[in-house]
Amino acid sequence: MTLYDRLRPEYKEKLELECEKYPTSIENLYQDLRDVEYVINMRYGTFLNLFNHLDIVFPDVSPYDLFLDEKDVLIKELMQ
Repeated sequence: MTLYDRLRPEYKEKLELECEKYPTSIENLYQDLRDVEYVINMRYGTFLNLFNHLDIVFPDVSPYDLFLDEKDVLIKELMQ
């Protein structure tokens, strides 16, 4: 499961709104998140781009807080 799949819904919604203003940047960000399974493997530029579009200040929020963990994903799948 990629980071794109695990991105929390509230952040996906915010990025969708940003996509109207910055379509190329957001599509590149989505592709970067689809290419990676673990936060530790996310490129620093992707991390900066994600935080910038979400108006999040580091270190107030950890990159790990943006994604569902395995338990959350399992619950989400069972609810469908």
